[in-house]
Amino acid sequence: YSQVLELFLRVIDRLTFQDRTTEHVLLSSMPRDDPGSDASDMGSFQWSESKTGVDASEKIPTFTGVQPLVLRGLMSTVSHVVSIEVLTHITFPACDSIFGDPETRLLMHIVGLLPWLCLQLSRDTRGLALPVHQQQQKSCSVAVNIATWCQARSLEGLATVFLAYSHGEIKSMNNLLACVAPLLCAQWFPQHSALAFGHLLRLLERGPVEYYRVILLFLKELLQHTPVEAA
Repeated sequence: YSQVLELFLRVIDRLTFQDRTTEHVLLSSMPRDDPGSDASDMGSFQWSESKTGVDASEKIPTFTGVQPLVLRGLMSTVSHVVSIEVLTHITFPACDSIFGDPETRLLMHIVGLLPWLCLQLSRDTRGLALPVHQQQQKSCSVAVNIATWCQARSLEGLATVFLAYSHGEIKSMNNLLACVAPLLCAQWFPQHSALAFGHLLRLLERGPVEYYRVILLFLKELLQHTPVEAA
């Protein structure tokens, strides 16, 4: 899994996803179960139903995008670091048909990366994979990309928070979580609360120990702004 993600990183670094041509070429080259299916109809890409080897009542699962597959890697200490790296490389508002559901992709990107962004505000510089200034530059760059994505979706409040992070105006994880959580809940909860809570609870159960505290703080902030009955 980790080797596939590392290969995927090398591929996406050589592609321009802001160009719709890239999206169309990638979608048209995806393997299809039915060779006779119309590859030109890419409005909502789905795997076609198998003609052989599958009962009539069964269907091939819908392709849900790359992002959900990468988020799974956060649940393992073996693949967590490279999964974060992939998420930081696909932080842009384009190619939803490849990367994930347009309704929830930004939400889950923020939920996936926010614990990592929080740790950059409080982490001891010893033992880091990158020098501290490079680590800060990387986290600030990711925050800018999230802010740009939020602006593209007219989410000015969230954009302001992540721009403040990138400028060094947010100093603590508690401050960051307190700023982000109410805005996330107002935009996506309770409709998509199960998706976000499910991810965080799995990360709490299976992810790296260093994330436990920030995840619990994140859950606390989300619960304070979520109607529990509706969720």
